[in-house]
Amino acid sequence: DDPSGLYTAVNQAVDFGSKLTFRRFVLRWYTDRGLYANVLDLGAVCPDVLAQCLEEDGRLREYRWIHFVRTGDYQGATSCLVGLGSGGNDLSVEENKLLLSLGKIASKIAKADEDGSMDDGKKTLEERIIDNNLTLIHAQEMLRDSATMMEHDDLRKFEHAIPANELLQIAIDQGMAVNNVEEKVGCLVVGLAIAETIQDRSPNEGAWSAAQVWINSIVSDTETWKNLANGDRSLISDEERRRFIAGTVFYEVASQYYGSKREPNLDIGFLNNRAVKEQIVAKLSLDQQTVALLVAAAEHAVEDVMG
Repeated sequence: DDPSGLYTAVNQAVDFGSKLTFRRFVLRWYTDRGLYANVLDLGAVCPDVLAQCLEEDGRLREYRWIHFVRTGDYQGATSCLVGLGSGGNDLSVEENKLLLSLGKIASKIAKADEDGSMDDGKKTLEERIIDNNLTLIHAQEMLRDSATMMEHDDLRKFEHAIPANELLQIAIDQGMAVNNVEEKVGCLVVGLAIAETIQDRSPNEGAWSAAQVWINSIVSDTETWKNLANGDRSLISDEERRRFIAGTVFYEVASQYYGSKREPNLDIGFLNNRAVKEQIVAKLSLDQQTVALLVAAAEHAVEDVMG
C-alpha cells in the first residue's frame, strides 16, 4: 500500500541531470562506484529495471548470469557463463574453468526444468561447447605440468586459455621434444583430445589436426616401420612382429586413444576416419605394406584395449 503516494512519486521521479528514473539512478550510482554486488542486491526489488541495466551497461554485463540464476532463468545463465568462460579474455585458466563448470550445472538444471531429466544422454549445443572447452582446459593443465617437468623457461603462456589450434601444436612440439616414450605418448594423446574438440566444430579441420598427431607418432619409429614393411616376412614370426609393433609410439597412442575415447560418435583414429588416414598416407608417402602394418597395429591396439 502507498496511501500517501510517496513511494509512487519517488519511483516515477526523473533526475534532471541524467534523465534517469529514481531506480535507474540508484543502480547507476552504485555502478559508477564499482559496487556491483550492491547493484545486484538492490536490483532484486526491481528485476525488470536491473535486467535493462545489465544488458545496457558493459560494466555489468558479466554479472548477468547471477541475475538469471536468482530469477530462475537457468538457460539464460548457461548462455552467459558459456560466453564468459570460453576463452579470449583476461581471465586465468582456473577462472574460466570455474565459469564453465557453473555453466554446466546451470545447463543441467535448465534441462531438468524443461523435460524433467538432468541427464538424458543427449547434449545441447551449449553443453558440447562447455565440455569441449573444459577438455581444452584439462589438456592445457596437463601440458603445463609436462612443460614444468621438462623445465621449460617460460610457463606464462599457460596462465590464460590457449586457442585449440595453438594448444595442439604445443602438444605435438612437447611430445616430439622428449625421448621418454611415456611422456611422448602422453603429449600426443592430449593432442588427439584437442583434435576431437576441433573435429566437433569442423570435421575437415579436425581430421587435419588429428592427422598431424598420428603422423608424429609414426615418424617417432620410422626405422621400425621401414624394417617391418621391407623385411622378409618368413624371417620373423607373427608373434615377434606383433611384439615389435606393440613397442611403437603409434601403437601406444592408439591404445590410449581407443581406451579412453571422450566422444563415441567422434572418431579421429587411423582405422575409422578415412579423411585422417588419407592425409597421413599422402603426407608420409606410405606404401601399401606400411599402411597394412599400421592398420594391423591399430587393430591390435583396439583388441588389446577391449580385451
